[in-house]
Amino acid sequence: MDDASRPLAAHGWDHTPAVALSLVADRLAYRRRRWTARLVTAAVLAHQGALAVDVVQRGLSDDPRTHASAAFGLFLLGWTSIALGLLVVSLWRRSAAARPVIVPIDASIAEAVGIPELDAAPRDHLGLHGNVEPPPRW
Repeated sequence: MDDASRPLAAHGWDHTPAVALSLVADRLAYRRRRWTARLVTAAVLAHQGALAVDVVQRGLSDDPRTHASAAFGLFLLGWTSIALGLLVVSLWRRSAAARPVIVPIDASIAEAVGIPELDAAPRDHLGLHGNVEPPPRW
């Protein structure tokens, strides 16, 4: 029996285009990355919330030394917001990059990549062939 007559011969890894191989995603890895991003986001929100409450409590204190220490708490809140914000954004981007893409079996390479317009025949440029009137401001 030759390869063409076998039903799944064309769907083997050796016949898969390189673009489609890059689309293969592990669903378990995606879920792990998503849960990691969720847990880290929750921990960062709890940490930043605790720091914000501490800054407000120190700022409303009657003791002048405690009241003055609220400035350091605010400084700390700002720097940790920047650093932990970058961490959370990077984790969510990693999670989005690992997200599986569902592509039909008979999809072309352009559809598999996510740009089905590449399969269409190229059209003439509207402004260069002279068949369309330019806007009146020109």
